Amino acid sequence: MCPLQLLHVWSTSLACTSEQRLSSALCSVSLGLSCYPRLCSSVAYFVPLQERLKTLQGQWEGLLQQAELKRKRLTDAQRREVFVHEADEVLAWISDKKAVAGSEELGRDLEHVLMLQKKFNDFLKVGD
Repeated sequence: MCPLQLLHVWSTSLACTSEQRLSSALCSVSLGLSCYPRLCSSVAYFVPLQERLKTLQGQWEGLLQQAELKRKRLTDAQRREVFVHEADEVLAWISDKKAVAGSEELGRDLEHVLMLQKKFNDFLKVGD
């Protein structure tokens, strides 16, 4: 099967991801071109095809490196945003607890004092 036929088979395959198809095509074309000179050594465009393949493989490797870097940056950004979100929740919780702990209100009557005591006891429960 010639390299062009391999690329055609690769491009019509829908069962794989585009990354898998390109990787498979590069391997197939590379294998096809490596034995191509023995089959047809008089072809004048073999060297440019081989150079083109090397360029394509280099660009593919560069793309994979960029994708991995992007994945790492996105993961780091996600972790940072989760931390900021959780820190905001903790700050809001602390603010609510400060309001209860810092209140100077002692109650107007028995019912009000009991309600304030219940709020304060709830405040002491950390699992809130």
